[in-house]
Amino acid sequence: MSPHLLSITGLCLQILGAFFLAKSMIWKAPRFFMRELIGVPLERYRTFRHYLAGRIEAILGFLFLAVGAGLQMAAEVHRAPPGEAQNLLLWIAGSLLAIGGIAAGLYFLVRRMAKKVFLEIFVEQVRRRHWPFQEDPELLRELGEMLDLARGDEDTVDSYQSRVRERLGLPPRRPQPRRRRDL
Repeated sequence: MSPHLLSITGLCLQILGAFFLAKSMIWKAPRFFMRELIGVPLERYRTFRHYLAGRIEAILGFLFLAVGAGLQMAAEVHRAPPGEAQNLLLWIAGSLLAIGGIAAGLYFLVRRMAKKVFLEIFVEQVRRRHWPFQEDPELLRELGEMLDLARGDEDTVDSYQSRVRERLGLPPRRPQPRRRRDL
């Protein structure tokens, strides 16, 4: 295959990959996810199906972009004079290693940012809807882990809930009035 055809095919695959990546990201807004989390009724099976489709589209998008870039690199190596091809291959290998390092660094940065944004949206929803999130023990445990709050042996459920609320910047929970029961 000629270098020109390799480049054109690579560019076409990159356009296709960009389409799948964009499509995978715009199917649902973060506030919709939060509504799911707090239990607002949704069409759960459709939501899960869309989530799976988005994941598959993201993977396909990345693969098309990577193969397209690989074809363009192959075209450049093919076009290079015989003495420069080996240097070009070394440059490509070094660039790919640098990209891997940058990607790893950004991965951890994005995880930290996503945690921060999640907690901000979560607190906003708890305040707006007066949602008693602490009644869900699994969610309370996950929040505690996200906030790096270790549970000690001396912790009760109430004390742990209070520490989570405090770390989230939420006011202390008002005790529920006890109802009188007839004997």
